[in-house]
This record gives sequence, structure tokens and C-alpha cells, in this order.
Amino acid sequence: MKPSITLRQYDTIKLKIEKIVYQGWGMGRLSNFVIFVPNTLPGDYVSAKIIKKRKSWAQAVCLEIIEQSEFREKAICDKYGLCGGCQILDVSYENQIKLKHKILDDCFTTFLPEEKGKTKPFIQSPQSIYYRNKMEFSFGTSDIDKNKITIGQKKRGDFSTIIPLNKCYLMSDISSKILGWTQSFFTETDLTSWCPTTHKGILRHLIIKRTKNDEQYLINLSVNDDPTPLYSRYAKQLQETFKEVTSVYLSSNKEISDTAFSKSITHLSGNPFLEESLGPLTVRLSPLSFFQTNALLFEALYTAVSNQVPLSKNDTVMDLYCGTGTIGLFLASKVKKVIGIEENPAAIEDAKINASQNNISNIEFMCGRVKNILKFNTFSPDVIVVDPPRSGMVPKALKRIGEIECPYIIYVSCNPVTMARDINDLKAHNYVLQSLQPVDMFPNTFHMETISLLKRMN
Repeated sequence: MKPSITLRQYDTIKLKIEKIVYQGWGMGRLSNFVIFVPNTLPGDYVSAKIIKKRKSWAQAVCLEIIEQSEFREKAICDKYGLCGGCQILDVSYENQIKLKHKILDDCFTTFLPEEKGKTKPFIQSPQSIYYRNKMEFSFGTSDIDKNKITIGQKKRGDFSTIIPLNKCYLMSDISSKILGWTQSFFTETDLTSWCPTTHKGILRHLIIKRTKNDEQYLINLSVNDDPTPLYSRYAKQLQETFKEVTSVYLSSNKEISDTAFSKSITHLSGNPFLEESLGPLTVRLSPLSFFQTNALLFEALYTAVSNQVPLSKNDTVMDLYCGTGTIGLFLASKVKKVIGIEENPAAIEDAKINASQNNISNIEFMCGRVKNILKFNTFSPDVIVVDPPRSGMVPKALKRIGEIECPYIIYVSCNPVTMARDINDLKAHNYVLQSLQPVDMFPNTFHMETISLLKRMN
């Protein structure tokens, strides 16, 4: 059906927002024409300008909220709405869960409309602020004093502008103090901040990792430079000021792309890694290794994975996209054998050390891309656990997982859209969705973690 209205780019419209979709955008309709408006909530009546027009949908920017949604409350952060770190900080935690439940249902209605009624209640975060164990902050320049360095988050919708932060409600008070101290330290130097448009400047990112008890912090300073005595002095004075900082690294990133990741990394001072408790386990966290970002919920997440199917001492489990091996290590005591596959060599090295220091001998790690290792090896697992990147599984990996004909697949994902797409494709291999267990690993944002259980039908 063709839309019964005519819209052009830069038209100004008035619109009632019906719901929120996965990107965190509000969605409304004019006649049967879908319009997405970021920074809006269900129930908002807004004035908006069309900035992108397609055949059946358009994107607009909110100019004014004429009537406010009943979901809206006053946000605790004075930078909310500017900073891109949070999207729904002005919504009560109870209502955040309701909105996310609707997002999850909508994602699965698109790909699997027949799978209604299989979503379990959210496993909620014990607290909605100060929960993250890792944050990436960006260096910038003060609008008032161009000679002053600032540190903060990218502006919402504008990756070239930095919103300075003197406090972040996603991390911890200590993290906020480290930001302020680092800003003061580098303001006293002649270093400039990196500009993503001109590709000039030195100071790029500050990555902070911490353990959930706040006893250990790992700081990774990302610069467009090589190691110098200045960075060693920064590390020394930082550790003298904050006893919680147990490790400091320097990442030399000379790429044009505006990313905090770099393979060129130098250990400046302190311990080379953090140690985190995970149930009965102690796991090693290095600067480049991935770990679940909600320090308060990762044990609950892994317990939920473990409870998806009854595991026995005769079972073999495959842990695909295993990272530092934490899911497989958590399951190892319940099964005969675990096989972990991961393409990041640094993560595999951490995984092997984690297994050794926890005296776990029934786990094997293989380094390489999942699709390649499955192509050149034969496996007969009883359960496959997959925890792929946000983009989901590549088609060849998905196909080869299906061809193993494993009785159960437990799919863990932070992106319900790509998870629903992949589950739909696994139907061709006779897999049927049994249940969905959402876990709110990311309060104050539209993100969520979801565990899906798939059973192969003969």
C-alpha cells in the first residue's frame, strides 16, 4: 500500500510517537508512513523535521516536544540529552524494563512472528547506575578555552564533538575522579587532543576497566604517538594519586579511523592485568580482552546460560566466540569437556591462563575464525553456546553450526535484531526456539542481553 501523504526532505511535521525501536529511536506514523525520531519516547507528541526520506519510511529530528510522554522523568545527569552514553536515563528503571520488553517482542515479531509467548521476565540489574566495569572516554578541546583539554563522551548524533564530563553515572565515582585528574594533568602539557575530522592531535581515548568491588582499576591511554617519558610520568603519578589503579597501559593508535582499539600497546606500570571473581573462579582481564560490561550481573548471566539445559558429566559443550573463555570455564565443572573457539589470539592466551590458574583441565581452546575451524574439523557436541559480536554470525559460520546437528544451541546476544535473524536462518536446520531469557546488562540504554534456547527437532 502506498503512503497516502507526500513527504519531502526538510519538511516539518507533527507526530505522535507510538513506540521505541531497537536503535533507541521513537517511531510514529503519518497515515501508514513510518517515521523514526531519535530522542523521543512512546506518548511524546513532537514537532520534527524530516532529514532522510526513503520509499516507506523517513528519519526526522525532534525540534520540540509539544506534549510529554508519561514515561519521562527528570534525569539525574545534567549532560543527559547531549552525551551519547545514555538514551533513556530520564525513564524510571521499572519503565525501562517495560520498554525493552516491547523492543524484544517487536524484533522477534519481524523475523519469527509465530514465536509469541516464549519470552521470560527480565533478569534485572541490582542497580541502574554505577554498574559498568569498562568505559571508553574521548579527549577533546574546551569550547571556552581552546588551550584546555577536556575528556568526555561523544555528543549524541555528532561524533566530532566531545561533551565534557565531570561525573558519569554509568561508571563509578573513582572513574569520574580519574577523568578529572587526567584532564588536569594533560592540560599542563603541550599535547593536543585528536580531531576526527582533521586527523590531527595526540590524545585520543582513555579506557577505564575495573573489578566489581572497585579494588582494581586498569587504565589504557590511547594516543597518536609513541611511548615517551611523559606517559611514564603520567602512569607513575596516576598510581600515586589513586591506590585503586593497579595497571596502566599506553596504546599507540596512528590510524585515521576514530577507534579506541590498537594492537600496538605498551605496559607502562603496575600489574599487567586485573583479576575478577566469577563465582568460584578467578579470571584474568587484560586491556584487550572482552568481558561482560555489567560488573553486577555477569555471574547471573552465566548462571542463566548454565540453567538453559540439564548438563551432565557425559556432555561435551562447544563455546563459540568464547573470548577469554569465561562461559566455558563457568560450565566446565558440570560437563565432561568444553571446546572454546575464538579468533583473537590475546583472548585465547588469557583463556588458557584462566583455565590453568583455576586448575581446569577439561577445556580446550582453538584460535581461529569459527567458520574456518568448523570447516576443517569434526565435532559432536551435546550443547553449543554461541556469543557472537553485535553483528551476529556470518552466513558460513551459521550454516556450519547448523550442519553439526547438535541437540541444543544456546545463543547469547546483545543485539536482538541479529539474533532473531540468525535464529530464523537456523530453522532450515530443524531448530525450534524454546525460550528467550532477557538480561538487563545495560540500564539507561536501549541495549539488552538475551539468551535464547534452540532445540533440534528430528
